[in-house]
Parts: sequence; structure tokens; C-alpha cells
Amino acid sequence: MANSLEVYEVNINLEEVQCAVSTLMNNKPPGVNEISAEMLKHGKKTVVEQLAELFNMVWQDLEVPEDWKKGVINKLPKKGSLKDCNNW
Repeated sequence: MANSLEVYEVNINLEEVQCAVSTLMNNKPPGVNEISAEMLKHGKKTVVEQLAELFNMVWQDLEVPEDWKKGVINKLPKKGSLKDCNNW
């Protein structure tokens, strides 16, 4: 018996984007685009409107931009000697 997955087919609205932006954690390193959570939050309504428009274009085109498929791993040192590989 196959399970069916219900797909949400309407546009992404401003409230959804605002909720997502507001839940981003501060003081985290930015991704490959060098845009931090603080920058997105500071942009307020203008950023939310632009992101909603962008997300809806991607949603309607059914294709994720190649840059969105990339990720960055930043090594952060723990306390102690940086020469010790176990402290990263």
C-alpha cells in the first residue's frame, strides 16, 4: 500500500516568510552567499517581500537554483589548544 504525500500548491505568502526569517538564529556564520540571519532580519518588510517573490518564482519554475544546493562547513575551535585536532 503506497502512502500519498499531499503537496501544498499555493504561493508562499509574506507571513510564512516573515515567520521563517524571524526564527533564524543570530550569531551563526552565513552561507555561501555571505548573508547572515541578522541582515535578513534587519531588512524587515522589504527583505520579506523580495524573498517571497523569489521563493514563489522558484516554486513555480519547479527548479532549485544551483547555488542553493551548495553548503559550507565552518570549523569552529573549542576551548583549549588549537594545535590539538580534538579541539575542533
